[in-house]
Order: sequence, then structure tokens, then C-alpha cells
Amino acid sequence: MKKHIVIEGIHWSGKTSVAKGLADHLRAQGTPAHYYHFPDEMDTLGQVIRATLADKELVKNREVTGLLCAAFSNRFHIRTKADGMTYIQDRDSVTTGLVFQSAMPREVRLAVYQQAIENLQQQGIVVYVKTDTETARLRMQQRNLQLAQQGEVRQHKANDVFVAQEFEQLSLRYEKEMFPWLEKMGIPYVVVENNTTLEECIHNILLLL
Repeated sequence: MKKHIVIEGIHWSGKTSVAKGLADHLRAQGTPAHYYHFPDEMDTLGQVIRATLADKELVKNREVTGLLCAAFSNRFHIRTKADGMTYIQDRDSVTTGLVFQSAMPREVRLAVYQQAIENLQQQGIVVYVKTDTETARLRMQQRNLQLAQQGEVRQHKANDVFVAQEFEQLSLRYEKEMFPWLEKMGIPYVVVENNTTLEECIHNILLLL
């Protein structure tokens, strides 16, 4: 079993549900496993990253954001390298950054993410959770309905317009930019479809691991 299992995917691919479900399954089977959302909001640097991502002006500077994420990711991988836990990571800056910080030159990325990249090469695997547009739209509607019933109003880019106009484009961007980068860096990855049930998706991931 890999120590770092990074679950990647775009909005409404189901990656968070998959990551939490996979962690629960491994714990039930006796494997010490921990669900970890990147960046951890309980961490001071994680809070800085979240604030930066929420600031419309600051987030435009991809290089600065990338350096913050690199510092966080390197520290996380250094701290966890030798412990006995299996981490089910809801994204990692190494993988997410390949898509959203593509302006950073490859040489720079390899340098600033050195510790995290080495750890993923040796002990990690990236699981890309893939889904189709219609499934993503239905999940979005169900989630928004749940939030409405809870009295919450959630306004962000993952809405009907996003699914209709940007979903396929972003999916293609992941495949064209993230996969080749992972291959160049020697980080293993697998692709798992998540268009049916959560249980089936987790079962298929376990078969690949």
C-alpha cells in the first residue's frame, strides 16, 4: 500500500467523497489511514494559502501562490515521511499546481517542490477521479439542494454555467497538463471513473493499488 494516495479531480468529480470513503474503508480493514485535505485549514500556513486563494487580486499571482503551496507541501511530506500512517490526500499542491500554476517553468517547479516530489516518487500514487458532465451536473444539483435545506447559500464557480461551459475544458486541461507532468517527474498515477456508485469507485481504486 502506498503511503500517500493523492485523490485528484475537478469540481463535482466526487474526489472528496472518494477520499473520505477510501480512508474509512482502509481503517475498517485495519490500515492506519488518515483523510487529509490540502491545504489543512488548521495549519497557520494553510490559513494563509486559503486567504490568498480567496483574494481576487492575490490569487492572480500564480507564482507567489505556487511558492506558498510548495512550502506547505514540502513541510507536510517531510513531517509524514517516516510515520506509520497512510494518507488519503484530497489533492496535493504538486498535482493541483500542475494544472493551475502552469506558468511556473518546469525547472523552477522541480526545485521548489523537491521534497514533496521525491516523497511522491518513492511512496505515493495519484488517483485521478474522472466523471462525465451529466453526472457532475446531477451531483452539483444534489449538493446545492442539501445546502439549501440546511439554510446555506453557496455561490461559487461550480454552478450550472461551470458545468455547461467549463467542465469539459477543465477536464481536458487536467489530462493534457497533469498526466504528462506526472510521467516526466516519475510519479505514478491511475485513472478511475466515478460515474456510478461510490462503493464501486473505491473498489476499483483498491484493485489498482
